[in-house]
Formats: sequence, C-alpha cells, structure tokens
Amino acid sequence: MSHRFLILLLSADLAQATGSNPEAVTAGSPEYPEPPAMVRGTTGNRETSGHKGWAGFSWGGETMGTTYRIRIAGPETARDPVDELPHEVSRRLEAINDQMSHYLPGSELSRFNRLGPGIPFPVSRDFASVMDYSLGLHRRSGGVFDPALGSLIDAWGFGPARAQEPIEAPQLPARREKVGADLLGWSEHRYLRKQVDSVNLNLSAVAKGYAVDAVVDLLSQRGWENILVEIGGELAVRGQNPSVRAWQVGVRSPAGSFMEGADLAAVVTLDHGALATSGNSENFHVNDQGERLSHLIDPRSLRPVTRPSFSVTVWSTNCLDADGLATTLSVMGPETGNAWLKANSTAEALWVQVRPDRSLGFLATEGFPEWRKVKPDVTAGRPGFLGERK
Repeated sequence: MSHRFLILLLSADLAQATGSNPEAVTAGSPEYPEPPAMVRGTTGNRETSGHKGWAGFSWGGETMGTTYRIRIAGPETARDPVDELPHEVSRRLEAINDQMSHYLPGSELSRFNRLGPGIPFPVSRDFASVMDYSLGLHRRSGGVFDPALGSLIDAWGFGPARAQEPIEAPQLPARREKVGADLLGWSEHRYLRKQVDSVNLNLSAVAKGYAVDAVVDLLSQRGWENILVEIGGELAVRGQNPSVRAWQVGVRSPAGSFMEGADLAAVVTLDHGALATSGNSENFHVNDQGERLSHLIDPRSLRPVTRPSFSVTVWSTNCLDADGLATTLSVMGPETGNAWLKANSTAEALWVQVRPDRSLGFLATEGFPEWRKVKPDVTAGRPGFLGERK
C-alpha cells in the first residue's frame, strides 16, 4: 500500500489545523506496499527562505511502490545541488529496490525465495546489513518481529502472491513448521540459506527505513548537514529546515480512513533522528465473519492483528531501527510493547488509538520528542487508552 500515516503538507495546511506555522510536515505508511513503479526522480527546485543568506532545495520521485521526498538546506552561496544529486539518489534507491523488492522477480530477495533448502546464497552488502538487523530484532523480540513470513503474508492476502482463497484456522498448525526466521541462517562466507523450501523473506517492514538511512548518508557525504528524507512516510532528519528551525513532522490520525477532516493527530518537532509509523487503519480486509484483518501478522498466532484502529510512531536514531520497531510494537500492543521497548531499546514511541466514540487517545513514552495534539479537545494520555489505568 502507498497510503501514509505521515503526509507532506504545505505550511498553510498545518497552520490551519494547529494554529502554528511550521515549514513542512511529513508522515508514515503501512509496511507492505503495492508493486513498485520504476525508480524515478523529479527535477529539483530551489526554495525561498525567510532567513537571509539561507536557501533550501527539494525534489522527489517514486520508489518501492511509493514516493519519496527530499529537502536539504544550507547557505545561499552553496552550489545548486539539484542537477546532480537527484540522479545519485535515484541510482542508490534503484539498487536497494533491486535487492529487496518482493514484487520484482529478478530482485535478490525474489531469487532467494525461489531457492531450495540448504543452498548457500550470496547476498549484497545492503541485503546482509538488513538481514543482520532483522535477525537480531527477531531474537530480541522473542520472535515477534519476523522477516521470513512471506508465504504467510501471501496466504492472508497481503503479499505479491495473494491467495485466491482465504486461509482457514485449521490450516495454521501445519504452517508453523514452514515459516519463520528460525529456519534461516548464515553459512560460511556469509551466505544466506534456509532449512525449508517454503521459507520466504518479506523485508517490507524494514526496507524503506534502510533506504532512508542510505540516502541520508549519501547526502551527508556530499557535505549537506540540514536534511529531511522521506520514503513512503518513513523519514529521517538532521539539522534545520530552510527557515532555520527544527523540522515539523505531522502524524496522520488512524481515524482518517473513515472520519472526514481527521487527517492529522499530532505534530512532532525534530532536529535529529528518524520516525516510522505502523498501524492497522489503512491496509486491511474484512472476512466472512466480520473480522477486520490487518496486514500486520503476529508470528505467535500466525494470524493478522485484529486490534481496534491505532497507529504507533517510533523515534530512533536511525530509520531502519524505527521502521522495524514500529512493526514490532504494533504486534505487541501498547502495554507489552512499551514495557519491552524500555527494557530493550533507546527508542521512543507515540501511540494513537481511535476510541469507540471515535475520539483519539494518545500515549507517549517519557523520552519521545516534543509533540503536540492537532485536535484541541483530546487529552494526551488520558485514562482509558487501550486499557491504561489511573
């Protein structure tokens, strides 16, 4: 899906919603995108700035079945970067997409998925980095994060090979021994291999986050210190925006899919780090029993998460980590997830849930970056959020 939990808005849009006037707002997206278009970059633009001697540059394009947006800022005397940088960024994104897409039949990931058991498979440096992180998070989370649920995601109707018939509960036990990262491992020479033929990778929960970090690194190597990179709503920032202020990032309301005028739930102020959002309000379907089945698969039950509409936005020092943790916490839920996060990570989280009366409940961990509600009639963290007690 290319829907976003975090959306790039104009200053006037956010000013109307919040009474403030930040320069830019961005937001996040579900984990399993639609088939990707070719990676395309648009022509860059020089932005005007209210700060004397300061200029901004921006451009965007398409990648990984969604869009990306880049903004950089610096002294007005800086050489205009938009002639060469968009092409460099586009090539970097295309390389990552060619490695980790589960829609492209020739991608590194798709070739591994077609491979038989026990056969060592050489992987690229990017692919190995993402797999190292994913397998590490799998271990730390007790298996709640799992990058090897590709065939199960397909069976529930959320992957590239969507099942023609819905999966039935009695079929689940037989699948338990056929999926999961415990059936993956590294051979000598750092080759990846699987123990069972049916083990398929799906890296959609981390690939966009990794790509964001890769582009930030590229721009930093070119000497830029004030950066915002957003891919499908997952984003990272450094420094200040073109108005020489902290970046303003909008978190989309999980009520936005069924409530008119409920686009933004909160605005986060950032001068460093990354944000990624996961939730169940966009990518889901309803089965014959009336259950709302989200694209988030719980590896413990092998079933989709069925919690009421919510989102969780994770801040971390890098976007790969924020992306992976957002999925992990979405599966765990707020009470278990926040306790696990405090014990196992330096990341922070902001939860938003749609209550039965369609108001929004908020719950933020203690160290989450400065944020504010968009709707003035909602009390942050009030009792009643997802079982929270006084």
